[in-house]
Amino acid sequence: MSASDPAHPLLSPSREKHSGVCPAARGAVLAELLHRHPAPVWLIVADTLRAAEQLAEDTSLFYPALAPDSGTARTCAALDGLVLPESLADSR
Repeated sequence: MSASDPAHPLLSPSREKHSGVCPAARGAVLAELLHRHPAPVWLIVADTLRAAEQLAEDTSLFYPALAPDSGTARTCAALDGLVLPESLADSR
């Protein structure tokens, strides 16, 4: 299967919504999802800027720990997270 094939998983992305995960476990759950469903880009929406920053920090902590064990050393591509600032209220 090539990347130009319409049945290729990167060309037919699915959307997921996960709710009900307690705040302390969200980083671990997201890290697991990132490993199970690799994609070029993930968009995660959080309620507040603080929640987004905490989720990014927690996920970057758990993500390398979930890398498959390859002999004596664990190898994992670096997780590059970007937290965008919250949007300003419309003042019209």
